[in-house]
Order: sequence, then structure tokens, then C-alpha cells
Amino acid sequence: MYGSSGLGRRSWGKSESGFKSNYNGDSSGLAFGSLEACLQHNCVSLGCLLYELRQMLQGVFTCRTRITRAWGCDRELKRLRESLTVIRAVLQDAEERRETERSIRLWLEKLKDVVYDAEDVVDEFGYELLRRRVEIQNQMKGKVCNFFSLSNPFAFHLNMAQKVEKINQLLDEIKNDAAVFGLTRVASLDRNSQLSLNRETDSFLDNFKVVGREDVVSKIVSLLISSSKNQVLSLVPIVGMAGLGKTTLAKLVSKVVKESKFFNVIMWVCVSDNFDERRILGGMLQTLDEKTGGIYHIVALLQHLEKRLEGKKFLLVLDDVWNEESMKVNSLKSRLEKISRNNGNAVLVTTRSRQVASVMETYPLCRHELKQLSSDECWSIIKGRVFGNGASLPLDLEPIRLKIAKKCGGVPLAATVMGGTIPETLTLNAPTLSDDVSHIRRLNVQCNWKPEMLFPTGGARKLRTLFSMDDVLSNWKLWNFKSLRALDLHQAFIEKLPASIGKFKHLRYLDVSRTTIESLPESITKLYNLQTLRLIECKLLRKLPKKMNNLISLRHVYFTYKYQMPAQVGCLIRLKTLPLFVMVAEGHNKIQELECLNELRRKLLISNLEQVRDKKKAVKAKLQSKTKIYALVFVWSSERDSSKNDEDVLEGLLPPQSIKSLKIVNYVGEKFPSWMLMNIPDHGNSLILNNLVKLKLEGCRKCEQLMRLGHLPCLEILEIDEMSNVSFIGNEFYGIEGGYQNSGWWETMQLFPSLKEFYLCSMESLVEWLAPAVGGGSTFVFPSLNVLIIYGCPQLRSIPIRCLSSLVKLKISFCDELDYLSDFLGFTLLEDLTIQCCKNLVAIPSVQFLASLRRLSINCCDRLKLLPTGLHSCSSLEYLSITGCKPMFLMVYKNCPLLFI
Repeated sequence: MYGSSGLGRRSWGKSESGFKSNYNGDSSGLAFGSLEACLQHNCVSLGCLLYELRQMLQGVFTCRTRITRAWGCDRELKRLRESLTVIRAVLQDAEERRETERSIRLWLEKLKDVVYDAEDVVDEFGYELLRRRVEIQNQMKGKVCNFFSLSNPFAFHLNMAQKVEKINQLLDEIKNDAAVFGLTRVASLDRNSQLSLNRETDSFLDNFKVVGREDVVSKIVSLLISSSKNQVLSLVPIVGMAGLGKTTLAKLVSKVVKESKFFNVIMWVCVSDNFDERRILGGMLQTLDEKTGGIYHIVALLQHLEKRLEGKKFLLVLDDVWNEESMKVNSLKSRLEKISRNNGNAVLVTTRSRQVASVMETYPLCRHELKQLSSDECWSIIKGRVFGNGASLPLDLEPIRLKIAKKCGGVPLAATVMGGTIPETLTLNAPTLSDDVSHIRRLNVQCNWKPEMLFPTGGARKLRTLFSMDDVLSNWKLWNFKSLRALDLHQAFIEKLPASIGKFKHLRYLDVSRTTIESLPESITKLYNLQTLRLIECKLLRKLPKKMNNLISLRHVYFTYKYQMPAQVGCLIRLKTLPLFVMVAEGHNKIQELECLNELRRKLLISNLEQVRDKKKAVKAKLQSKTKIYALVFVWSSERDSSKNDEDVLEGLLPPQSIKSLKIVNYVGEKFPSWMLMNIPDHGNSLILNNLVKLKLEGCRKCEQLMRLGHLPCLEILEIDEMSNVSFIGNEFYGIEGGYQNSGWWETMQLFPSLKEFYLCSMESLVEWLAPAVGGGSTFVFPSLNVLIIYGCPQLRSIPIRCLSSLVKLKISFCDELDYLSDFLGFTLLEDLTIQCCKNLVAIPSVQFLASLRRLSINCCDRLKLLPTGLHSCSSLEYLSITGCKPMFLMVYKNCPLLFI
């Protein structure tokens, strides 16, 4: 069955557009969890939708000269913009009347349809600009381009002029209908300004129930009253990220104080980014007397305000403030204090910026920081938007309601937007239906079906997002998929994409992950608007089309296997997501292709580094300039006996100072690069890796000693694996060798101050691990360590594990030569102790003082003769396992009531 409110498990992963007016938009996974994506791509009201269209038009008009020169459509586009300006002016009145007048609702639906058509038309201009740019780039590279399309714009102009003219005709009808319905045009209050797209707010609450803010309102009201009690004027900011409902909260506060008569007068001014005293004072005055709109001199404004506020206490709400200049704030505050000299006046400020709050607030922390809503509260908003507050929840939504709500990230506006998209989303679980679904924007197909049964010819022109596990593209001409923005076919039963997919010129998002596709058609390289391409776990897909560099809008590409990396990836300069960069011996994909990819972010894995010739080539990657990358992985191939240039290459791969995670795999240099120990110029003793949180060294089998790591202030996770040439860990590891030890700085120094997890694995040659030799100083080592795992160190004789007061888990395995362990004094938080396969271990220290110990496991320690003493004191012990030890002891203590053997 189906229904317009039905949602399947795959309906909520992506938004439908991924488009911005300047054609540089980011579809960052196109998830509803992104508030920006919700605001730009899934508009609830016609105001939002029209706002987005006006943004797109403005983006086209910034390229107006090029469009006019190429196609001569300036007159048509100008008329289109003028029509939208007129309609926008009456839209507010229409929104207010839509609940009570059916004709207005129909008018809005008609407008919505035209806006979608106009969106496609404007998008075609953008596509053509991108296409021409690609052809020009290819021409500059010596490639042959289409002479007719590049030099003769008349065919395109004729086609687009007809489409724009049709849109204009429809908009003319809508304007005429607006006049018939008597919709009122809302003019700008500022006669000197042009029509603005800036956000404008008012003090009126809408009809929707406000969720999760009841206690917050009372707190802010109390803060307003207490802060203004003994002074003429107090300023209280509400701080929070976009969409949390700061404006709505200010409206609720205004309503409460008005009903409670805490203030005689309440005034509301939307400030936005223009913190202008004259405009603020003028807005206050117009709130008190709407006939005073012509007064512009500050002195006159102050006189009128003083007269009307005489003997009264006022609350002024300044909404959406961005100003961070204290001089402007102090000037306004001084004028407001002169207007009313009575104690008890207050200013309530809403802002996204903590800096603004610091400038505005009366005294430090005289503010309220707004938090996100819970998932249940977000669902309450979504449910109210779709079904009404009293309606029951459809059964098909119950299993996924929390997943849907979590996508909102605790942001009320995102929940409102999401609720508004559900009525236009259809989940199809049966192959046939009879209802008209031409209004559907998002379709989720979960059955085998025939498209002609669902859509008549051309009936899918409004469809923007399609999720399907069936081969929906086999007969796409029947139902016109050309308006699609997002196509999700992951896990679908498809073996190939048709060449006709190249005609989906509006497409931003394509996912064919986990399918049996063996190749992608060359026509896919004509999807110049494509921003996200997902090819995860496509095991049969052996290579990509040659001209992938034509996808100049591509931001995110996801793939699993090395052979799926796009050729000439360095041309895709807008890329933000690239899971791995693989170098090959011949052809493209050289390390220097990374040079221009400065938008890369999150994680980057660089593989086959043995193909890089020297430091000079490695430097060309310019990794230090890629400040949005927080995780780097450097991998050399393991199938090689020796290398002459590993040290040179790694020296050239200097990471950005913002790097938080670093992994080095199969590096066979004898020493690590200087930048791992390098100080940052002009930053005292600060290191290049000062922000590093996680470090893993794996398979670095020729290094004989570990580098100095003890001073990294943020390092939380350290993994050292298969460094088979290291035989000794001592002062150099802690960083107190040589001149450092003699300088005296170490006497009060914490080494590895933030380290929480330390893994030391497969160190075949490691014989000795010593505690730092710091004389009589008070150096602390591993003060924050929670987890210590030592595995596969067969020659290691001792482990310095004293006074690890924060340790929670200790596991020592396959250390054949280990015959001694330090005592467990100070291990007050230790919960899990595992010792296994330590063949020479004779005794285990007393566990008497391990009050937190819950799990103790001792296995395959052949020479162990006695159990550790003090087991009777382990009152928290829940699990005890002793196996493979000769002789084997099984003991139960009455003081361990939860003990299992």
C-alpha cells in the first residue's frame, strides 16, 4: 500500500537539490541533519521557496553580461525577476489568509508549481554555463569541441526564451489572480532601501505549538526582571545557533511579560546585520505610533520616544543582532537610558554569536545560551506539522520515527522543515495505485513496479528525489526524469546505468553503492551539476570513465577500491571529500595533482607512496595548505623489500598544523621526519603536531627508536604496531633526553598529559621499556591513561606500570619473556585486568587495593604458581577466569557475591 505520509527506511538520507545560486553549492552528503541543506533545499513555506528562487536568480544575474552576450535573454530574465518581486510583495498576505480561504491555498499551490518550473529553467542557464566552461577548458587542452554549441547560441536562446516566456505567462496569471483575491502588497518600511532579501522578523507568534521551551521562557523572564530591578536599563542576550528558535523564544517571552504586566510597553526591532541607531530608534517609535514613520533625525526621535515612554517601563527586543562593536552598543545604551530614567527597563537580544553576547550583556554571563531539543521533542514538532497535534501516528512511521527525529540534530527549524516535506513524499510498497501522484516531489520505491502505471507520460516532471531498489531507469522516457536532483539506487537490482542518464542535467546526487554495476557510461561525465557521487562497495566496477575531470561541480566522491579513483582528479578543484588518493607508476594520479585540491576536508588517505620519486615531488602536494583536513593516512605498499626514498618523501609531506589524526603505514625509513619534532615559528615551544589527538605507527619496521612524543599536549590515542626494529623504550620516547633533562623544565612536567589509550603491539625485538629517568623531580607520566594494551612483545622483560591512577583497563598478552610486574598501588579505577599467554610470568602482584576491579582474567600463564593475593578485598568483582595455568586454581571468596568461575 502507499500514502503521501508513508516513509520507508531510505526516504530520509538526502535532500533533493544540493543547489546554490552561484552554482558553487555544497551537498555534503545531502543530509537533513544539515540545517543549511534544510533551509535551501526543502523549503516548507512558499516564502522560503520563493526566497530560494530569488537567490538563484540573483546568482544568474551576477553573470548577466555573459548570459546576455551568449544568448540574449536579458529582457526575458528581467521580466521574470520583476514578476517574482511583485508576487513576493503579496506573499505575506497570502500566507496569513491560507488557513481560512481555500482559493488562496489553491493560488499558493499554483504558485508553487510555477516556482518549481522556474527553478528548472534557471538551472538550465547554470548548466549551460558549466557546459561551455568545460568545452572551453578542453579546447585549451587541445581537444576538439562542438563548434555549433560553442559559437552559435541561437538554438539555445530560442529554446530558453520560449521556456522563460511560458513561465512569465504563468506568473502573469498568478499576479492577476492575486489582484482578484485582493492580496495586499507589503511595502518596505525604509523608503531609502531597495527591496531586500534580508531576513525580517516580527513579534507575532504563528499557530504552531512551541515545543520544549516552557522552562526556558520562565528562566529568561526571571533573568530580565532580576537584572533590571535596581538599574535603569539591563541587556540580556539569548545566544544560540541558527534555527534553535531564538526569535520564537523572544516572542514567547514578550507574550508572557505582556500578560503578566511586568513592563508597560513592549517594542520589537529586527536588527540583522545593520546595527543602525537611527533605524532602531525609528522602529521603536513606529511600534508606539505607526504615524511617525517620517521622522529621521535622532534628536526628534529621542524627543518623541521620551514623551511616549514617560513614567513607563519598557522591554525592547532586538532580534538577530550581529554587531560586535562595543562603541555602537554603548552609544545606543546611553540614548536608551536618557529616554526613560525609571528603573526596570530591559533589552532582550537574540544573536548567534557569543562575541555579540559579550558586548551586549549588562554583566558577564547575564545571558541565556539556548540548547538543542531532544529527539522526542523534534519528533513532536514533525508530527504536529504533518498529522496535527491530536492525530495518531501511522504504523509505518513508528519504527523509524526516532531515526527521522535524530536527523534534525536538535534544531526546531530543521524539524519544522522536515515535517513540511513529508506530505510530498511517497513510499510505494505495491506495484499499482490509482491516485494522482503528480504532486509528489520525493518517491521511495520498495517493490517491483512499472513506471507507466505510476506516472502518465511527462507526469514525473515535478519529481526531485527518487530512491529505488528496482531498475527504474530502463524505461525513463515514459515519465520524464529530467528534473531529478537526487537519485539513490544503492543496493538496487541493476547491472548498468543507461547512457541516457547524461540527460539528467539537474542531477546533484547519484548513489549506486552496493550494486553489481560493472561500468559507468561515458555520458555520466556530462552531469556538470553533479556534486555527490557514491560508489561504495561496487565490487564489479573496475574503472571509471576517462573524462571524469569534466564533472567540475563535484564536491564529494565516495569509493572503496583503489582502481575506482577518478583520473585527473586534480582538475576537480572543488572536491571536499576524497576517501583515498592512489598513485600509479604511469599516466595520471601523480602526487602533484593534490596541489590544487585545497577544499579537501575531514580524512585523506594517500596510498602507494613508493611511487613518489623524492621530497621535491612530495612537497608539490602542498598538504600544509589543506587546513580543513583533520586526518591523514600515509601508506606505502608492503610488497617491497627495500626503499631508497621513504625518508625523503615523508619529509616533504608536511601536514597542516590543524591535523588531529595521523597514521603512517609500511614506512621503511630509519628515522622519522624533522617536522614530527619541529617547533612552529613564533610560537615558542609549540610543535607542528600540537593539535594531534591520535597517532598510529604501523609496519615502520626499520626505525630503531620511537620519536619524542611525551610533549604533545592533545594526544589521546597512541598505537604502535609492528615496529620490529625497536628494542628499547626510554627517555627519548618521553622527550627528556639530552639537553632537556639538564634544563630543569621536567621537574614539574606532565608527560603524555592527555593520553587516554596506548596500544603497543607486535614489537618483536622490544626487550626493555623503562620509566623516565627524571632524578628527584615531580614529573607525572600518563596522568590521564584509561586503557593500556600490550600485545605480542615476546622479548619484553618488564613494564613500567606504576601509579597509573586513571587506568581502567589493562591487558597484557603474548609477552613470553615477561617474568615480573610492578605492584598495582594507586590503581583505584582499574576495572578490567587481563593477563594471558605470558609463559614466564611466575607471580601477579596483590590486587588488594583494586576496589573497582570487576573483571579478572588470567589465561595460559604456564609458570604461574599462585593466584594474586587480596582477592577477598575485591568487592566489585563480577567475573573471574583462570584457565590454562599449571597448576590451575579455582577459588571462590564470600566477599565477592557476583563472582562467576
